[in-house]
Amino acid sequence: MLKLLLKNSFIYGFIPQLPRVASFFILPFITPFLTAVDYGIIGIIDVFIGLISAIHFLGFNVVITNVFIKNPNWYKIIWRQLYGFLLLWSVIYIIILGLVIYLALPEEASENLNQILFVKLIPEILFTPIVLFMSVYYRMNHLAWPIALRSLIAGAIGVALNYYLIAHLKLGYMGWIYSGFVAAVIGGIMFVIPFFKELKLYPIFNFKRKLIINSLKVGLPVIPHNYSHYLLNSSDRLIMERLNVSTGNIGIYSLAYTLGMYINLLANAINQAVSPNLLIFIKEKKWKHYQDLVILFQSVVFLTCIMAAIWVTDWMPLLIRNDDLNQYPEIFIIIVMSYSAWPLYTGCFQVVFYFEKTSILWKITTMAGIINLLLNIFLIPIYGFLIAAWTTLIAMLYQSFSGFFFKHYKEMNKAKLDPLFWFIMVIGSLLICLKVMDGKIVEKLIATVLILAIVMIYIFKKIDTNKIKFNVRRHKGTA
Repeated sequence: MLKLLLKNSFIYGFIPQLPRVASFFILPFITPFLTAVDYGIIGIIDVFIGLISAIHFLGFNVVITNVFIKNPNWYKIIWRQLYGFLLLWSVIYIIILGLVIYLALPEEASENLNQILFVKLIPEILFTPIVLFMSVYYRMNHLAWPIALRSLIAGAIGVALNYYLIAHLKLGYMGWIYSGFVAAVIGGIMFVIPFFKELKLYPIFNFKRKLIINSLKVGLPVIPHNYSHYLLNSSDRLIMERLNVSTGNIGIYSLAYTLGMYINLLANAINQAVSPNLLIFIKEKKWKHYQDLVILFQSVVFLTCIMAAIWVTDWMPLLIRNDDLNQYPEIFIIIVMSYSAWPLYTGCFQVVFYFEKTSILWKITTMAGIINLLLNIFLIPIYGFLIAAWTTLIAMLYQSFSGFFFKHYKEMNKAKLDPLFWFIMVIGSLLICLKVMDGKIVEKLIATVLILAIVMIYIFKKIDTNKIKFNVRRHKGTA
């Protein structure tokens, strides 16, 4: 099972993310041509786009997935109606998005307003809904390569353009924006062809009102859940901008935060591979399989976070060749350890999603986002922008562990995921990482071996990785 997990994770998640990995390794070649202001502009634009992006799909990502699982023979006719409704809604959405960008764009980027509006709005209506449907279709059918190859090709072109536009043409932040647009268009076009030609998912605008109303009842409660990701990952920079923190300082924080988010690539890669199986295990009431797979997922992500955090001061200067941008490795450590228990949260919300108890999500995800937002509002004016990393940690710990104590989850869940053990491991390991950050190599080696030994002993006592089998079921459906 472990070999198959690694294989599927590599295909589903890592191959599509290779361009982002490549963008990580080209940092030494582009950071000399970027300033903290460039990072600040990109950070502010992304923050305000994220402010409304959660409403784009109206929570239909959950509906689309559940329709496929529960109606394998008739999902297409339902998908076509959902697609028709989402297309109409997307027209309204891009108008709102354009207004937000117009109002939020930093003064340093005002001269490029028209170009930014064009490249940010066009892909949202033409391609983004199609990518949503096709990603669910391929993932639920365990067709890893179509997603991987399309993402790899589009992303590779985007990274190459990013390097050329920034390092050679010296376009600064606009190099990011232009290359991102080209990648989005190419990737979208490659999904459009199978969407219409092979699956024939032409939109039905004369959709059934009852279907849309029922879908909204399930989907709309997910919007606060989706907003929680924004409040957790981006609200810190929004508050900084509103509190007049300099664009340069926002850029420094954004870079360190972005480096921490690269670790999330691994979590997303494994999640793409395991989530269909987790849903099937719930459906078939194989809770021991569910438990073992989540714990294995958690262990892999946690150990990766530990390795990156302990050795950050050794590898970061090799990538960020700009002293102004390379000042605060502790931000990276705190952020990356904030996400080290994210698989436990995945194990919790998969249960909630399957049983469509989405109305309780706000108690976990939205509350976590609100905690982060309020702490940022009150603490950043007092302690400065660095405190935002700690507020993210507090909020992420709440999100990762609080769901285990809610009544609805306890009634539906039968898996034992040991949240107390992992909470202690996250806090203890974070303190160790901060302690040895500037220490000698031998201290870092001892810390690495100690934490690795504890986790490996736990794994071997807790699970049998050979007894979990992946389910592979493919459905063509009827249009």
